[in-house]
Formats: sequence, C-alpha cells, structure tokens
Amino acid sequence: SIKFLRHERSYRRLFISGFISGVGDWFNNVAVLSIILTLTGSSLAVGITLALRVLPYLVFGPLGGMVADRIPRKIILVTMDLTRSVLALSFLFVNSKDQIWIVYVVTFGLVILSTFYIPARAASIPTLVRKENLLTANALDQTSFGIVMIIGSVSGAFFTAIWGLQFAFIFNSVSFLVSALLTMGITFPRTGTKSNKITYKEQIKSFLSLCKKSRLLRAIIVLSALWPVGGGAINVLLSVYSFQVFDMGQQGVGIFYGSLGLGFVIGGIFADYISQNLKKMAAAGFILEGISLSIVSVSPYFSLASLMLFLGTVGSSIGIASTNTLVMEAVSIDEQGKVFGTLATLRNSILGISMFVAGLLLEWIQPRVLGFLGGILITIVGALVGILLVTDPSKQTFQEKKTC
Repeated sequence: SIKFLRHERSYRRLFISGFISGVGDWFNNVAVLSIILTLTGSSLAVGITLALRVLPYLVFGPLGGMVADRIPRKIILVTMDLTRSVLALSFLFVNSKDQIWIVYVVTFGLVILSTFYIPARAASIPTLVRKENLLTANALDQTSFGIVMIIGSVSGAFFTAIWGLQFAFIFNSVSFLVSALLTMGITFPRTGTKSNKITYKEQIKSFLSLCKKSRLLRAIIVLSALWPVGGGAINVLLSVYSFQVFDMGQQGVGIFYGSLGLGFVIGGIFADYISQNLKKMAAAGFILEGISLSIVSVSPYFSLASLMLFLGTVGSSIGIASTNTLVMEAVSIDEQGKVFGTLATLRNSILGISMFVAGLLLEWIQPRVLGFLGGILITIVGALVGILLVTDPSKQTFQEKKTC
C-alpha cells in the first residue's frame, strides 16, 4: 500500500485529506454521543441522532450522485469540506438538555453536505488510479477507515476527557479545512460528464437499465436494502452496550470503536490479497460479520464483546472492499456517481429508519435481544447475497477502458 501511494500521487492527496477529516469526524462522533447520553440519558435520543446521520440520503442521495456526474468533482469536494468546516462549530452552543435540538439540526445539515461529498469522492477514485490498482485503493480505504476510527475514537475520548467536548468540535472543524486545502492541489482528469439536460427521472431510468443488465448490481441492491436493517440496530447498540449492559461508560464507547477500527485495518489489509475471489470473499465477509455480532449480544464479558466486534468488522471490511471494487469494475466512470449515489441513498435511508426504530424498540426490548436479532439478520443477508453473486454466470461489465 505504501508503494501504491508513492506511485498514485493524486490519489495520495485524496487519501490523506480523507484520513484527516475522518479523524475529525470520529472526534465529533464520540463527543456528540457523550453529550447526548450525559445530558439526556436517553437511548431514543441516541437513535434519533444516529438516524439523522443517514436519513438525509433519502432525499439528497440521488441528487448528490447526479451532481457528481455533472459538476467537476474537485469543486464538489472542496465546497462541501469548507461548508462543513463552518457548520461543525455549531455544536459548541450545546450546553443543556434544552439545547439538544441543535445537535439534531447540525447533524442533519452535516449529513446533507456529505450526500454530495461521498459519491463525488467514490466516483473520483477510478479516475485517479490505474484500473489494476482499484482493489488496492478500496482495500486501503477500508484500512484507512479503521485507523481513523481507532485514532479518532480512542484519542477523541482521551482528549475530550482532558480538554472537554468543545476541543473535539473545534478539531473536527479544522480537519475539514485541512482536507479542503489538500484537495485543492489534486488534478482531476476530465471524465466526459453527462449532459446537464438529463433529468432526475431519466437518471433513475438509466440506473434501472444498468441493473437489468447486471445481476451483480441487483445483488448489491439486495445487500444495500437488507443489511442496514440489522446494521442500524447494531449502530445504536454500541453506546447502549457500553453504558447500560457492561457499565463501561464513555471509555467503553472508545474501546468498542477502537475494536471496530482495528477490524477495518486488518480487513483492509487482507482484502488486498483476494483479487481472484471477490464474490466469494464478499459473501464470507458479511456472514462472518453477522455471526460475530450475534455472539456480541450474548457475551457476558466486555472483552469478549470487543473481540467479536473486531472479528465482525474484519468481515465487513472485506465485504465492502470487494463489493466496491466489483461495482467500479462493472460500471463506466461517467456513471459511477449515479450508481454510488443511488446505492448510498438506499443503504443510508434504510439504515436511518432502522436506527430510529431500534431506539424506540429499546424502550421495551432488552439490548441483547435486539442485538442478537440484528446479527442473525446480517448473517442471512450475507448468505443470500453470496448465492446471488457466486451463481452469477455473467462476466459482462460496463466499464469503459481508461487510460492513465
């Protein structure tokens, strides 16, 4: 991966910018969850906040993908980073339970901006790296995400304990600014973007047409629609497990996210060596994730739960890197913004609804029961998607040959 980054100069800047802003994100995540549970003690408030991190995709996700195929992606990335840098400072005004609404509003706003940033970044990767390096780039993204999670969650909990939650919010704002400055130095190749005259309805028709031609895309749609049902519950439960099941408080949240981060690091490293078996490894990864999360729900020990979260995330990391690479290889560069935007919309909209419902259910259902059901569902989804992928007889792709 280090050799890869030395040779892919443009991607290196994109990678570093994402790394820095990602650390800021995790500082912010730990601080926001801590301030909610400290001021309200409500699982429902956690569920609402986590839901607001993804629900904007329902409305803005398709638009973000469409914009990524029309407007120069460098402009999108820099504009979103600069805007998020300013908005992130609004968390500094939250000091009492009556001001929790600020958390909801700012969270919602930041995610709206991310719905434009994420598909633009994903669609930029195939234009910045050679085709034979796509899996390496996606695997490195997973490894980076894990390292970011470890640094951001563990050090975020440490530094906020010393300097207060305000430090985390300021750090997050600065990280977006640094990311924007790095992105300004990237030269993005022209990609022959789609005509601005294409309508939203025509974009949806074009996406559906691609799906009709590709069983791979249909399988990933199934994954994007069903995995979030279980994944949403697990997202809510991490903080609840730490505070209410294992009585580990903020420290436990940091350790849990550290375990997730380490899982992404190891999974990303491993994913770089599976280029000949992407479909099988994707299925195996998601099945491993589901089984591990089920064990977390029945674990009597915090240490065992952390270990199972680590193993589950190794599986998830392998699955994500594999499926992202499969999509990048199957879809033309000029249409990847649309595809990634639509998939993100589906996945995150359902994830948001799932997290909100999970927050409600926790008022009546024990956390361990909900966690077990979520893990079993992810296991079943992994097996189903595996069958669809492995039994796909088609070798056809829609990727246009790219010169580097």
